[in-house]
Amino acid sequence: MAVVAIGRDSSDARIADGLASYDGVSRQHAELTVADTGVVLADVGSVNGTVVDGRPAGNRPVPLDPGLHEVRLGRAAVLTIDVIAGEES
Repeated sequence: MAVVAIGRDSSDARIADGLASYDGVSRQHAELTVADTGVVLADVGSVNGTVVDGRPAGNRPVPLDPGLHEVRLGRAAVLTIDVIAGEES
């Protein structure tokens, strides 16, 4: 399982630097979790919320099916996440 923190304080400098100038993005805004069971995105208590494909994430993890997903962080930051289906054995 892999967890990617999304926000201005992300441990991944590429994410943190890319979001630093966006109004309304929290230091710790959301988490993307990739596991054998699938991919989920969860808001981690951000002030301005997370919207996935036009629907507020609220306080529950949102499963991401294979394909493109638009994720809005706060008022202005928009990410596109492409979930690729894994190979079946």
